[in-house]
Amino acid sequence: MISNLINDTISNSEITTYNTCQQQHRYAYDLNIQPKEPPLYFYRGEWGHAALEVYYKEMQLGSPVDVCLSTATHILSNEMLSVMAGEPEAFDKLEILTDLIVLIKEYSDFYRKEPFKILAVEKDFRTELYTGIDYVMRLDLLVEFTEGDFRGDLAVIDHKFVHNFKNTDELELDGQLPKYIKTLQANGYRISKGFFNQIRHRKDAREKFQRTRVRTNSIAIDNIWQEQELTALRINMKTVPVRLMNPYTCKSCPYAAPCKAELNGDNIDQMLKANFKKREHPFKQPEGI
Repeated sequence: MISNLINDTISNSEITTYNTCQQQHRYAYDLNIQPKEPPLYFYRGEWGHAALEVYYKEMQLGSPVDVCLSTATHILSNEMLSVMAGEPEAFDKLEILTDLIVLIKEYSDFYRKEPFKILAVEKDFRTELYTGIDYVMRLDLLVEFTEGDFRGDLAVIDHKFVHNFKNTDELELDGQLPKYIKTLQANGYRISKGFFNQIRHRKDAREKFQRTRVRTNSIAIDNIWQEQELTALRINMKTVPVRLMNPYTCKSCPYAAPCKAELNGDNIDQMLKANFKKREHPFKQPEGI
């Protein structure tokens, strides 16, 4: 079977989606579709990440914090103008964008002096899971600490827009950073540290920013990596997808409507044409093999 998989590429997002629900994976990756109107939590995360991407790219160029902030708020303001022109009644989106502008301003004040230099921003890295399968992941930040206890150390930082902060136990059950560390190590980076950059959007929160280090070791990283390999094999076996049927997951799934319709034996062709579009997540130019 592996001989038929030469030059296949699988992403961290695809593996995570498959592990969440095989039917969700079918819609997103086999049918290659996504909602025309994404859920509001996704919209917040998408534009929050977009703002931090330009913020840190500007910082990587050596720009002052105020210039970084101006660049970030500019793209949010442009999106607001676009929404007002095309969706003038989309008040939820406008509220999210307004709140993000305030939040990014508070973020720039809170982290006015970063303890690191930036090596990469929103960059794809590639390595090999096994013969014939390339694994690609996109990280938010790769940094080298320039002061403090971690001076000289490399670290990967992942942004999380959250309603409430996740505690260390919850974050250590997230395999994302160990996978990123493993991929970076395979690309020659001497790295062992990962942080979740939690940004709390809850309006009444007193504390809005928290960077939490996720402690892991080589055994945990290797175990998680082995599970990624097994999931990649299952994906490429093209078996009949099984619905998770878990209300906690299904209630926030963007594919819940067609999934339920299909479960009841309905034809979903018109539903897909009306509410979904081709999924667009092109990779950037990844480093590695």
